[in-house]
Amino acid sequence: MSVASLMAKPATARHWGCRVPEVGRSMTWVNEAIRATRMIGHRVVALLYLIFVRVLDWLWLFGRSAASKNVELLILRHELAMLRRGNPTLGHPTPAR
Repeated sequence: MSVASLMAKPATARHWGCRVPEVGRSMTWVNEAIRATRMIGHRVVALLYLIFVRVLDWLWLFGRSAASKNVELLILRHELAMLRRGNPTLGHPTPAR
């Protein structure tokens, strides 16, 4: 190949197995790296927030009295019993046994 034929080809052409980037697109990998770093940073902040909230929930739970914990257990057991009964559909009477 001559030098003139190499210079006539566009900048994105393949030469000897490697790709020559276009002018102006050479910094895209830097932009992608910055965006990935920001995404990781957001995930870390979200994870730290969730850990902080869980620790505060545990501290709040340990500070409660035994009576309030018993009331909450009774309410949750009642809700579970209601959910286990099922939801009969309206308009379709259940057959008498």
